[in-house]
Amino acid sequence: MARRKQIEFQGLHGHSKAVEMGVVVFTIACIIFSIIAIQVVG
Repeated sequence: MARRKQIEFQGLHGHSKAVEMGVVVFTIACIIFSIIAIQVVG
């Protein structure tokens, strides 16, 4: 069976570090918001 070359998506690697940092901050903010919401409801 012939091996196929792995497909690489060059467009996904074009984002800047600022966008990556924004996603990390957004994720942490969502986690903190979820913890606070659970504490208020529970």
